[in-house]
Amino acid sequence: MKLQQLLFFLSLSLSMSYAQDTLIYQGFLVTSETGIMYPYKLKISQENSNIEGFSITNENLDNETTNKIIGSYIKKNKILELKEKHIVETSSTESLKNFCFLQLNLTMKKKELKGSFVGYFKDSTICSTGDVLLIEDKVIQKKIKKLEKVIPKEELKKIQNEINKHVIDKNEPNQVVDITEPLSNNDIFSASFSDPFTFSVWDSQKEDGDMIKVLVDDRVLLDDFVITNTKHVIKFYDYKKTSYFKIIAKNVGSRPPNSVNIELKSNKKEIQLQSKLDSSEYVYIKIN
Repeated sequence: MKLQQLLFFLSLSLSMSYAQDTLIYQGFLVTSETGIMYPYKLKISQENSNIEGFSITNENLDNETTNKIIGSYIKKNKILELKEKHIVETSSTESLKNFCFLQLNLTMKKKELKGSFVGYFKDSTICSTGDVLLIEDKVIQKKIKKLEKVIPKEELKKIQNEINKHVIDKNEPNQVVDITEPLSNNDIFSASFSDPFTFSVWDSQKEDGDMIKVLVDDRVLLDDFVITNTKHVIKFYDYKKTSYFKIIAKNVGSRPPNSVNIELKSNKKEIQLQSKLDSSEYVYIKIN
C-alpha cells in the first residue's frame, strides 16, 4: 500500500469496540468528477447472502452523514452489491433533495474491498460516480500499532490533522461576486467553477406567485416552479459537464415583472444575480 493511502487511513481510526458479527471497513471514495477524496466507512453484518448495516461519510468532519445500507453478497464472485437506502443521521443542513445516495459494487480480496460507486439523487438522476477502496478495520489497527512503535503519537496526530485539512478542498478563500444590475431578456452571464457548486433560486421580495422554468443543457430542471422567500437549492457535482442554465419566466405574478434571485455557490466562489423578466422572456447563465 502506498504511504499516502496508509497515512490517510490513520486519520480514520477510532478506538471503539463493536459486536463480533459486525464487519467494519474504512477507507475512502474518490469522485470521477473532481478527484476529491472522501472518508467512507462500512459497518455491515451478513446473514446468508443478505447484508445490512450502515455507511458513514466524512466521519468526524463537516457534513458527517450516516446512511442505512442493504445489499447482497455473491459468494461465487466474492462481490458485494450495496445500496444506501435512507439517512439515519447527518450534520449537514442540505435539503434531502440534494443528498447523493450511493450504490456500490465491491470485490472482496483478502481484507480489502475495491470497486466503484454510482450516486443518485432522490429523483433517480445521477449525482456522482467514482472509485472505492476500503480495508478491514482490524488490519488498519494492526498497522497503526506497528507505526506507533517507530513514530511518536504526537507526530501521528500532526499527520492526521494535516490529512484532514486536505480531504475536502476548502483551502482557497471564498470569492463573492454580487451583480447589482438585474439581468433582462436575452442577457447572458458567464461563470466558471473549479469545484462542485449549488444553484439556488428564490424571491427576496413579497411572494407574488412568480413562476419559472429552468433548463440545464436542454434538460428540464424545474417546470412551473413558483418561487418563494425560501431558497430552492440544487447541487451540481458534475460541474465540468454543466454548460448553461436557462431561466424562463412563465408568468409575471401579481406584481410584475417576474423577479428571481439566483445564487451560484461553491467552496471557492459565490455569485449573486437577479433577473427581471416579462412572461416568456429568459436569461442564460453559461458555466465554464
